Amino acid sequence: MTMESLTHKLLTTALIYFLFLQLAIRFGIFGPTILDLGHHLNVTQSQMSLVFSMTSAGVCVGAITSGFVFKWIPKQLAMATILVVLGIIVSFVTSIKDYYLFIVLHFIIGVTSGAAINGCEAWVLEIWTDACAPYMQALQFFRGLGYILGPIIAEPFLAPEANNILTTPTSMTDEAIILSSNNSEKFSFKDKTVENEENKSYIYIPYMINGLMLVFASVLIIFQYLYTLRQRRSTNIAMASSQDNIISKSKSFDDKLSRIESIEKYEENSHNESNESKRHEPKSYKYTIIILCSLFYLFFFEEVVVTYLASFSANIDLHLTKSAGAFLTSIFNLSNVIGKAVSIVLALKLRHFTMLYMNLTVIVISLIVLAIFSNTSLTMFWFGVCLLGIGLSSIIASLYALMENAITMNSMVCGILNMSGTLGSVFVPLAIANYIQSYPLSLIFASLLCAVCCVIIMIVINLVIVFHKRQLKQSQTNLVIEDQSVVQKF
Repeated sequence: MTMESLTHKLLTTALIYFLFLQLAIRFGIFGPTILDLGHHLNVTQSQMSLVFSMTSAGVCVGAITSGFVFKWIPKQLAMATILVVLGIIVSFVTSIKDYYLFIVLHFIIGVTSGAAINGCEAWVLEIWTDACAPYMQALQFFRGLGYILGPIIAEPFLAPEANNILTTPTSMTDEAIILSSNNSEKFSFKDKTVENEENKSYIYIPYMINGLMLVFASVLIIFQYLYTLRQRRSTNIAMASSQDNIISKSKSFDDKLSRIESIEKYEENSHNESNESKRHEPKSYKYTIIILCSLFYLFFFEEVVVTYLASFSANIDLHLTKSAGAFLTSIFNLSNVIGKAVSIVLALKLRHFTMLYMNLTVIVISLIVLAIFSNTSLTMFWFGVCLLGIGLSSIIASLYALMENAITMNSMVCGILNMSGTLGSVFVPLAIANYIQSYPLSLIFASLLCAVCCVIIMIVINLVIVFHKRQLKQSQTNLVIEDQSVVQKF
């Protein structure tokens, strides 16, 4: 999109933020509705956890494949199509009663969501390039806001707790037992023929609302694409008309039209070259940065903390209640969003490495506080959770801004990063799930290990970039010396 005005860039960025908010709300709605979905499908909670795993696997697939799609198809058209498919499935997925079809549809939801997330992040980088830091921070702010709004939107439509927590069934054909997240309580669901209408779940409503918003976002993207084409066409016609002052007026209309098309083709090629090859970094350096940043994202553990924080709080010696655990998760998300909002301003003032080292330091301190006081002091426990939410807030946005400053970013690189982050959120919880009840501090120590790995990887990334800059400076110095020696010979 060449010659874009600042207003056009800001409006497009606002559209991306709206879309990212809807994607985050989609993820935020799923957690609180798991029990009602299990009741609807008549399956156990362990079976419902497979739905989450399949969705995460779909996000991995969508993140990496979208890099190829966006390379050959205009990003706006591809994303609009993806969002229509995602919106339709999300709108009607709660009406599905077959468990295996439900899993397949959630895998598709994961694929389309992963592609859309990757498209949003790559689009912001494409619009703002080296000035992307505050806009990437704002993008992650809307992700956190969606995680908070999702449960709030879903809560009024959940079935009353009495509808889910019943006595042990006398007939397994009429009722299905569902285990709670800490495997200490049993949930059973009576046959739908005797379900009280007052206790009926209406979770299809938030899903329908979110699906319609996703389709609406796709319509806005189409309008943005058409407007961009119109503006580009008008600019190119104006450029072609200005050339008529020096070109014979006897040229035919077809000649002028071909000249306009050649200008459009030239601008498109120039735009692609400026995005894909704005730096001439060595391949070894570029691949090293991508691998190291992917490893960093792999060890990033925010999703793990969000997933297991409530279970952790229930199993430590303080033994927080379920409601307290849910409130604790909300406070963590609120602290995270506040941290993202503050980071938008800090990103304008601080270097990317400064932001990352500062946040990693806060994370390590908060995890040490939690490791020491989780079983003894409720006040320090809450303080550690809030501090952890703030520390985790701006890591990913700062990482993207750092990469944009270091190498040439595109949809494929963003897809690799998103895939790495999703893999971490899939496999790390599997290791922790076996110990969270018997030894809850395993969550803290595993997170601390991941944090230390992130610190080490970030130091290595810093050294690689510094070494590369020194090489560039040395090569430029050598060129100047060679030029001076050639001049002296003459």
